[in-house]
Formats: sequence, C-alpha cells, structure tokens
Amino acid sequence: LIEFINEIQRLTLSSNIGDRFHLEFRGQNTVEFEVGTSTCGDIVDGLEALSSIGRIHLPSNSLSQVINSRDDVDIEFVTERGSLDLITSSGHETVTKLQEGEAPYRPERQ
Repeated sequence: LIEFINEIQRLTLSSNIGDRFHLEFRGQNTVEFEVGTSTCGDIVDGLEALSSIGRIHLPSNSLSQVINSRDDVDIEFVTERGSLDLITSSGHETVTKLQEGEAPYRPERQ
C-alpha cells in the first residue's frame, strides 16, 4: 500500500509587532492577523475558513501561542493532496515548503 505524504509549508513571520497581514491560498484571502496579538489557532481558523482548504494541522506550534516577528509556523495540509501552491502573505512573511506533498496513484490498466 502506498501512503499519502502531507505537504508541510513553513510560514516565517517578518512583520513587526502590531503589523497586520492576511494569507492567500488558491486565490482566496483569510481574515487579517496581527503580529503580537493573533495566535496560531487564529491562523488555523483563518485558513480552514477558506473553501480551498479543508483541514490543516500545526505539528510544531501550540494553538494558543501568540505569533511574533521571526516566528516559524509549520502548516501541514491534512485534506489537500499532492504538491500544492505556496500560501502567500500580504505582509513581509515568507513561505517555504518543508515537505512536498505526494498523492501516489496507480494508472488504470485496460
């Protein structure tokens, strides 16, 4: 049996405390987040509110952790399969792929 590999993207916060930004995935924007006030749980809620994302998981962050400049937030896609587009930010944040998703399949035989 071939297993799916969930994609993990790392959001690195570069904005200053008090700055606001939103995230975008597949053409949809989240609500705004404020550095120094919003939590990792707010990021989960904001991303999962998009119709382009089902469920995500933060494997290395507490949901109650307040996001601050220079923090890394690892976002694991639980329901989206395969290699995904990067999340983008309206602020100075950067996003990189830590683990590329794979959705193995077997081609049909006729």
